[in-house]
This record gives sequence, C-alpha cells and structure tokens, in this order.
Amino acid sequence: MKKSIYFTLEKAQGKEGQKMFLPLLAVVSFKGIRIRFRMGYNISPSDWMEEGCVQSYFMTDNGIDADKVNGLMNTVSSAVNNYFAQCEILHKEPSEKGVINLLCELTGRKKRLCQKKEKASEIKEKPLKTRSFMDYVNRCVEYKHLSENRRKHYKSTFRHFMLFCDRERIVPTLDNITPEILERFKEQMQTGKLGDPKSRNTLTGILSRIKSFWRYCVKMGYTTNNPFLRFEIEPEVYGNPIYITKEERDTLYYLHIPDERLRKTRDIFVFQCLIGCRVGDLIRLKKDNVVNGAIEYIPRKTKDERPVIARVPLCPKAQSILDRYTTQEDEKLLPFISPQKYNDYIKELFKFANITRTVTRLNPLTRQEERVSIADIASSHMARRTFIGILHRKVKNEVIGSMSGHSANSKAFSRYYHIEDDTKRDAVNTYLD
Repeated sequence: MKKSIYFTLEKAQGKEGQKMFLPLLAVVSFKGIRIRFRMGYNISPSDWMEEGCVQSYFMTDNGIDADKVNGLMNTVSSAVNNYFAQCEILHKEPSEKGVINLLCELTGRKKRLCQKKEKASEIKEKPLKTRSFMDYVNRCVEYKHLSENRRKHYKSTFRHFMLFCDRERIVPTLDNITPEILERFKEQMQTGKLGDPKSRNTLTGILSRIKSFWRYCVKMGYTTNNPFLRFEIEPEVYGNPIYITKEERDTLYYLHIPDERLRKTRDIFVFQCLIGCRVGDLIRLKKDNVVNGAIEYIPRKTKDERPVIARVPLCPKAQSILDRYTTQEDEKLLPFISPQKYNDYIKELFKFANITRTVTRLNPLTRQEERVSIADIASSHMARRTFIGILHRKVKNEVIGSMSGHSANSKAFSRYYHIEDDTKRDAVNTYLD
C-alpha cells in the first residue's frame, strides 16, 4: 500500500506582501484518501524552509521554539508510519478516522476541530465534466504519491504553466494543448517572460513533469490528446563537476579565521566535505545521528522512493570539528544556518582563504563556456561534489553510493571520470617529447 506523510503551510489567503502567519498542516495520504490536519501552530512563510521544517531561530510569542515544532513533526511522522506498519502486520485496513484520532492524540487538538475534515471526506468526487485542468493535476499528484520535494516541483511547474495560459488567454483543457502551445510556453520560460529566465536543465525538468502528467491522463483514459508525441524535450546537459582539491579543503580546515561567523561556516563546510550529504540532510543532523563513530541518516530526497540508510564513518578531521561543539545546549550536530545564508557565507569564506582559482564551466542559461572564479560559484553542493570527487578515482561506486545516498549505477558518477591533467602530462612527456 502506497502511503505518505509530509508537512506544509496552508495556502495563503491574504494579499500579496501582507505579513501573515499560516497554519502548519500534516498531510497524510493513503488508498486515495488525503487528510490535511492542522497541527496547532501558525508560522510565517519566512520561517518555513522548503525541506519541511521551521528555521532554527523560530520562536512563537509564548516561547515555543523550532526544536519543539520540528520535534513534534518528527514524532507525528514516526507515529503515523508505525500505525500503517501495525495495520499491515495485523492485516487490518487503515482508516481515516484512525489516522485523525492518532493525530488528535499526538497534538492535543480537540476532536471537534477535526470533524469538518471527516465531513469533507464524505463529499463525492467531481464528475469528469465538471473537473478543471488543475483538478486533474491534483489527482495526478495524489496518484503518484510524490515526495514533499517533488510535490513542490509539480506545484511550481503548473503555477508557471497556468500563468502562461492566463497571459495567452488560453483556458487549458486536456484536449486543447498542442505542441505549438508548448513551444510558446518554453520560449517564454527561456526568455524570462514568466519570471527569472530558466536554464536549459531547469526547463527540461519543468517540461518533463508536464509530460509525465499528460502520460498519466492518457493512461487513465481522461484524454486521447498527447501533445508530447510531436514535441521534443532536450536532454539535460552537465559539464564536469567543479569541486575543491583535498589540499584546498585542508587549507580551509587549518586556516586561522578570527571572525566567528566565517569560522563556523568553515567548520560546517569542511564537515560536509567529509561526509558528502546534501544540505537539506546536513541541517537536520542531530547528535543522535552519530552512531558508533559514524554519521547515519536517511537521505530525504530518496526517503519516499528508495529509503536506505547512508552511513559515513567519521574521519579524525570530522570528529575534531564535532568536538568543537560538544557544549552546544541544543541537539543540533553543528550550529547550522539557513541554506541561503550558508551559500552566501561560503563564497565569502573562499575569498577570505584566497581560494579563487579560475575554472571553466557551462553557463546554466547560455550553455556557453565561461571562465569564472571558483569563489563566485562556491556553494553547499560543492562540498558534496568534493566528497565524491576526492574518492572517485580510488573507491568503487558502491562504496561511495552507500555513503552519499547515490545508487551504484547513478549517472552522476560518470561525470567525475574525466582524465586528470597529471595523466595527460605524463602521456605527452613520455611519448611526444
């Protein structure tokens, strides 16, 4: 049985730009049933992170902090998953009432606050003739049981598509979208008429999600029209991954940094270089993720589709960084900051450390080669690439994947297997000089 639980904020009803606080929702889906349960907290969108938690500095007027809110979400998620597991063991069908009662018990919410949801579940499904285009999109999302991150991508994709339709005065249906309309949508996304200009790879992802939606509609018999039969999506193109060398990483590790903010950024970045996780997983790490001298966690990106435990032994450098923060009062592994500030500080850190060598990359918008300072493109994901890049010539893919969360046959690994300059130099000096 497919099932999922994730957390989000209720859709804003106020005017754009108005400061507001939105109810925190637990969204539970199983067997075609979808429950949207208010957790009892109102949160500003600026305090909500796309990874599904509140910022570390979050605090309510009555003193409830981020650890308590995030802890409640973890407790609810575990309890709901345990409920489904128990149902399977006992060969018992899970019920909407059972889930709602469990949520009420865990959150202390009164059952009368949930009665509206129970009543709403009795509303009959809309007949085909009265369904809107977005009704079909929402049904597709529920049918696919997408992870929270993929749901957000779908939501963003169709928000752009509906904005395009509105600008073009198109009332979208499953039968009136043509390859020509898709071409116009693609052109407006590329040129920035629907917001910031989108790179080729980003646009490929957007169009692939729309294509996936249309395949679902054809499969379910909602339409025979498939505009993608005559519309080609360009494949994603990536250049060689750019990462720092082991020597540059160690330069950062040993560097004396008077500024506390940059010093903490250095510690977090180097630690990420030594364990290779994504930034979304990094900021969730707590002290209890350290198990027998190793970091253990389930990568969030693949949690709903391929849940495996990534285990990364702590080398002496990684352990020494953790030892600097053993006196922290909270349960966080390190003094994490928001991903955006983290990326900004990393660029500043590279410039302070004089790691500014020039690198060649493909410009994500123009797809043309350009030469830039590595400090200008440094980011949290460069730490993950550094972890893989240092290991890729010496360690099997299966070993790296068990620590990074990649599958052993991931296409990502092939990008790291380019010929090194030292190998080229030896070949030229040996055979051509």
